[in-house]
Amino acid sequence: MLFLSDPNRSWLNEPGLVPLMQEEIARFRQACNPRRVVAMGHSMGGFSALVAPSYTTVHQVLAFAPQYSVHPDLVPDDHRWSNYRTRIKTFTIHSIADHLNSQTSYCVIHGRHGREAPQRDRFPRPPNLRHYVMPRTNHNVPQRLKALGCLPEVTALAIEGRARKLLMLMKARANASLRPAEARETP
Repeated sequence: MLFLSDPNRSWLNEPGLVPLMQEEIARFRQACNPRRVVAMGHSMGGFSALVAPSYTTVHQVLAFAPQYSVHPDLVPDDHRWSNYRTRIKTFTIHSIADHLNSQTSYCVIHGRHGREAPQRDRFPRPPNLRHYVMPRTNHNVPQRLKALGCLPEVTALAIEGRARKLLMLMKARANASLRPAEARETP
């Protein structure tokens, strides 16, 4: 495992941070020669995991309560991270929508609480992104899954890409629903 962080809470907008992360990932890959690469994170870490496949090969992403964006023009109704986003001088990464690709499998889990709506409801829904929404849950998705006794199993199923089994587990243990992909929606 390789743990990466964004110490200035810039949502990867800190100058030089993405190239530094790319170098670390390349070194780690050289040392380990992995068959598959998985990126996962919570909140800003989930945002970073969703953006990562646009900078390096990632096969699977698992993001707990990630932001769609912290750019004030794109998410003007979410003020939770205002103290951090005002420090971002230049936004090079505006939203995750600009960084999703068709080769990576994405699993996103959000809470249904209204405070999550400004981020959750803006999420694109391409066919390769499975988006679960948990009732009675706010930004504390991994903590809630842990309290329900299913965090390790949810994580394993998401990473393994076992979508049907994950959906059954999420419905049974967390009463979660799956937001349909755009291609599957009916008018």
